[in-house]
Amino acid sequence: MSTLTEANRGSVILVDFQPDYAPLHNQDGLMYYDPLHSAIEYINENEPKTTIFFNGAEAGMSDSQYTVIEHYIEHGLDEELIDSINWREKTYGFFRSWMDDGVDRGTIIKVIRYMVLHGMTDIREIEREVLDQIVDGEVDERILDDGFYFPQEIRMAELKSLSGSLLGGGYRSECLSEIQLLMNAFNIKYKLVDDWIYGY
Repeated sequence: MSTLTEANRGSVILVDFQPDYAPLHNQDGLMYYDPLHSAIEYINENEPKTTIFFNGAEAGMSDSQYTVIEHYIEHGLDEELIDSINWREKTYGFFRSWMDDGVDRGTIIKVIRYMVLHGMTDIREIEREVLDQIVDGEVDERILDDGFYFPQEIRMAELKSLSGSLLGGGYRSECLSEIQLLMNAFNIKYKLVDDWIYGY
């Protein structure tokens, strides 16, 4: 854990460590490469303020908060810490069509900022002329009004209160990256912990 020497040890955010994704972060239950086990060791030892995001029934997954908690316990979480952890169900894919299409992250961040500052949750709420000005030709017409919304279950005030957190989870370029984009959009600081990240 030497890489965490200069990081904020008081707050941790973990994204999508859950049974539905277990084969990606834990091979046959073995602990020789298990980023969740690594993160839990840190949580047990330091008892930081911990926020755990997971995809649940609203996102079409089979996992519930109960099964996610059980998953963490199976990977070594001290059961006495369960009630002190903020377990947060979320959806996924808020920006994925744009991300998968290779839209510049700076352009995505500009749209996120505009939506949040104007209290919008769906890109279709932005007048097309305004949206065209924001993206300035950086987004293909076929996805311009598709698949981009602000996740209502994630509150920016909460993320801002977690500035400086250690961050891990997966996939590296998908759900974890979406949380990073939200944080980057409002200059919320975090430190990625490579030992706590799974997937591509």
